[in-house]
Amino acid sequence: MPPKPSRRAWAGHAPTDPNPSSRSSTPHTTPPRLSSAESACTPPDTTTSSDSVGWSSRSDNAHPGYTCHAYLEGEAAEPRVPGADPASVVVVSTSTNDRRRFTGKHIVVTGATSGIGRAGAHRLAAEGATLTLTGTNPHRLEALRGELPGATVLANDASSPAAGDDLAYAIDGGIDGLWLNAGAAALGTVDTLDADTFDTLVATNLRGPFLHLATLTPQLNPDAAVLVTSSTSAYEAAPATSLYAATKAALIAAVQCWAAELAPRAIRVNTLIPGAIDTNFRDFMPTETRTSFEHNVIANVPLGRVGTPDEAASLAAYLLSDDASYITGSRFTIDGGLLRN
Repeated sequence: MPPKPSRRAWAGHAPTDPNPSSRSSTPHTTPPRLSSAESACTPPDTTTSSDSVGWSSRSDNAHPGYTCHAYLEGEAAEPRVPGADPASVVVVSTSTNDRRRFTGKHIVVTGATSGIGRAGAHRLAAEGATLTLTGTNPHRLEALRGELPGATVLANDASSPAAGDDLAYAIDGGIDGLWLNAGAAALGTVDTLDADTFDTLVATNLRGPFLHLATLTPQLNPDAAVLVTSSTSAYEAAPATSLYAATKAALIAAVQCWAAELAPRAIRVNTLIPGAIDTNFRDFMPTETRTSFEHNVIANVPLGRVGTPDEAASLAAYLLSDDASYITGSRFTIDGGLLRN
């Protein structure tokens, strides 16, 4: 693979003008050749569990715990205005067949093999996007290639120090939308925390998005959109979630800075903050703990239910689209009213 222009580095490294070429709207049919570092980042399901007292974790960088809820195109019902001449009624359809907001746009989604990321990939594809999608679980990656044959699906582990460089070298051309969705979860009281759990969660949830954005920023086109997935855990102050909540809160703070940094290039950066969404992300918990947790969460949700991946994907698609062209540095919560903000 020919060398790519170097990214704009942190202070102390000479910046280089990348001048990326424009991205073709034609989907890749063959994934680009990956570096040996990225090729090695395809571990099987990396779930680890412990008892309810110690630390338990689940990675959605590979997203092994998410359940797929494929986005389905639906036809909008034609509105009826009593007493109006049908010829005089202007019908505005919300069908994705009519909208196609992402035709000719290249969108990159990390952590796209299941859950919210997977639902988002299906939605973006339905609206015409050219997609580059990442994950780590080889079986889920293969399944996603079968579901979205027009997309480029890559193995990329957000917890790896090489994740950003590997992804940047694998992507050809400019990027119109970047959704940093890969992440991991872990629960445990602070007195049981160990260094390995701390390092893994911080590497995946914090360093991963930082390095992905750092290396992909030169390829972001003017007017591009960046979306970062956080969590309502950053605000809930729930017991045994301190480390996970801290990493997600740090992302919210980082987005405020990134929005200011990238605004001169007309690049928008926003945060998606999902609450209780119907995935298997909590399956690493002991059954009794999970049942109690979900009951308590739902009891505090005014709408009285958990959300679906499709509902979260709908909001993500809006924030990545030109419909949100005057929105940046903002936090968008989708939680059924849990936080009431």
